[in-house]
Amino acid sequence: MKKTTAIVYSSRKGSTRRYAEWLAKDCGADLFPLAEAVVDQLAEYRTVVYGGCVYNGLIDGISFIKKNRDVLRDCRLFVFTVGLTQPGDEAAFQQVLDRNFEPQELEGLRFHHFLGALDFKKMSLMQRLMMRILKKSIQQKPKEARSELENYVLKAYGGQVDFTNRAYIRPLVEEICSPPEA
Repeated sequence: MKKTTAIVYSSRKGSTRRYAEWLAKDCGADLFPLAEAVVDQLAEYRTVVYGGCVYNGLIDGISFIKKNRDVLRDCRLFVFTVGLTQPGDEAAFQQVLDRNFEPQELEGLRFHHFLGALDFKKMSLMQRLMMRILKKSIQQKPKEARSELENYVLKAYGGQVDFTNRAYIRPLVEEICSPPEA
């Protein structure tokens, strides 16, 4: 008999881990950091959820799911990402998907995106440089054309801001806990 749900995650600064822990608790799932995940053990689950942070448009650790699709072929597969793309911004999230997957690799995967956190003091030099570019890009927009998230990024630039919110996971929890489609 198959186990129910496994949550696997890769987290650099803690936001993805926080979402993974919330999901595991709300779904009664087993939780595995990517470094401890064994694909043959994951194949014993009906549902496998992978969570990765998005840096430079790339989903951290997503190659684990991509290269093990054959072993996980009998599992329902979900992917959640954590980053600064505003949830509901389909065009921006589509760019992330296009950068990480070939069209045929998307088949059978279900995606959700959540907002993460920023701590400039913990960022690498490269990340700080990229945030500076983002800041300049946002500042070039007229104030009335900026999103709420963009205004928060400008306000928090150089400090800390935490956008994580347990309420974001509700749709994914409902999907994970729903019976598989026939």
